[in-house]
Amino acid sequence: MTTDQMTVEPSPAAVEGPATPAPPPRRRPTRPALVNGTILAGMVVLFELLAEVGALGPAVPPISAALLDVVGHWSDYWQHLQSTLLTAALGLACGTAVGVVGGIALSASRIAGSLSRGLLVVSYCAPSVVLLPILISAFSPTVTRLLVIVMMIAYPLASTVAVGLDNADARATDLIRASGGGRVQELLRVRLPHAVPDLLAGLQVAFPAAILGAMLAELAGGRWGLGLYLIAGVSTSNNELVWGVAWLSTTLAAAGYLALGAWGRWLSARRDRVDSGESALFVEMRAASSGGSSGLRHLASRLGHALLAVATPVVAWWAVVRALDLNPIVMKGPQDVWASLTDGPRAPDIRDRVLSALVDTLTWAGAGFVAGLLCAVGFAIVLDWRPRLRAVLLPPALLSQTVPLVAMVPILLVTLGRGRLTLVLIGVVITFFPAFVMISQGLTTAPRTLIDLVRSAGGRPIDVLLRVKLPHALPYLTAAARLLAPRALLGIILGEFIATGTGLGFVIYQSRGSLDFATMWVAATAGVLVSCAIFWIVGFLERAVVRRFAGS
Repeated sequence: MTTDQMTVEPSPAAVEGPATPAPPPRRRPTRPALVNGTILAGMVVLFELLAEVGALGPAVPPISAALLDVVGHWSDYWQHLQSTLLTAALGLACGTAVGVVGGIALSASRIAGSLSRGLLVVSYCAPSVVLLPILISAFSPTVTRLLVIVMMIAYPLASTVAVGLDNADARATDLIRASGGGRVQELLRVRLPHAVPDLLAGLQVAFPAAILGAMLAELAGGRWGLGLYLIAGVSTSNNELVWGVAWLSTTLAAAGYLALGAWGRWLSARRDRVDSGESALFVEMRAASSGGSSGLRHLASRLGHALLAVATPVVAWWAVVRALDLNPIVMKGPQDVWASLTDGPRAPDIRDRVLSALVDTLTWAGAGFVAGLLCAVGFAIVLDWRPRLRAVLLPPALLSQTVPLVAMVPILLVTLGRGRLTLVLIGVVITFFPAFVMISQGLTTAPRTLIDLVRSAGGRPIDVLLRVKLPHALPYLTAAARLLAPRALLGIILGEFIATGTGLGFVIYQSRGSLDFATMWVAATAGVLVSCAIFWIVGFLERAVVRRFAGS
């Protein structure tokens, strides 16, 4: 073989060049559920150890002691649990139906939306413990329990359903119209199926609220129910019983919360959604703040719809009292409450008593509410700077939202005492965790392009926070304040109702015991009006903030 016939095979190293180091083995991604479960298990173990050595105080038994009480008295627990579960399930079904109808009305037109929004907002803002003596005087215990649950969950469900209906695929609705279909077919074939995942998201929050509503309504009387069992433990200073009911009701609420959340995420993954990149919270806030054309005509239209929303609950109240034809001594209409407040020899005494109690309640509720919001803002900022702590603290924050309020308040009263400071701490605990979750969402979803722009201009982390993240989180803060203000007021009144002997809650409790229905109705009406006024005022502030920051 000649030299020019010879072929030299190049070595693999010559072809591929210098050898490159082998890539490091890929690390298996950590599952968030596993991490969250490990963190929660660690916190449970820590709580158990601290309670075992008495570091949490004599009123806080170890989890094992509470569980042993549940197991040892399971027959009693089961009877009470069955009653609460049945009431919560029936109330959730009724509330879902009302929420779907309310969501359709909110999405249908501005007039229908104003009519339904007035009723839904009043029912949501009305402190349930305030209305309990009135409802139990007019209706049977079963109807009272269902009404309390429906009032607590109808507005959040209607809001989420309306968001789903409004965000339905426009191409599908246009196709229905092009084929000759009307609004009913468009609703049944496109909008309602599209809103099912949104409804499940609302039910995820509504399930713990239904458990809370059932336990709250049981305070009005009866034989069975976790709420009654809990109060029995408080009155007898049986800490194991109090904590046993609290852990049992929290586990039940958390299980429903997680199951409905998983179902909703599965449906959302199967739904073809036209995603604009905005969260449902922003879509709802933007819809609430949209103004259309400006000018005097638009202002008059807005005022007209606002007056319609305010007048609708008053007219409905008057109509229900007239239609039921109940004992006028027990069941009073708006004109009777006004007469009790302005006419007669007892009117000055009723005014002074209710006003003094109302100021006392609002003072402590306001202090706890503001302190809770400030703590939530500060804590969210700290965790935004130290993201690794978020994985540790966010799971218990989410879990805390499933704790029934009627279980939380007695625990705080038993643990911390029955003074005024406990009322402030009730407001802080009720407000802090939900507000922290919403504000954290606002900070973490700030536009990345704006963050990079500030950093490229030499901005420091504090500049990014002040110029981008905090402005973006302001709508989330105002939305949290709007939704949590009635809940904080309910918690304070519940604390007064159960233990402290002060404020509006005690006036209502005392008036019911002495059959002073005039004072009871005036106090209840004052509580509802103040709660609704706070809701609307914060809502007005929220719309102003959204108009300023949501579009940026």
